[in-house]
Amino acid sequence: MFYSVYAYQDGKTVCEIATVGRGLPALDAVLFARDLRDEFPSAVVAILPAK
Repeated sequence: MFYSVYAYQDGKTVCEIATVGRGLPALDAVLFARDLRDEFPSAVVAILPAK
């Protein structure tokens, strides 16, 4: 299964990480989510199934 990572702040998407076509493997999604939490400490970071 593949995933996309999103950071939401003040009701807006401030960052979206995905690859074109399929998304990220689970481990990569977790690593990107950790980086986003460091970069946007007040944002809600979500890992969702890729579309």
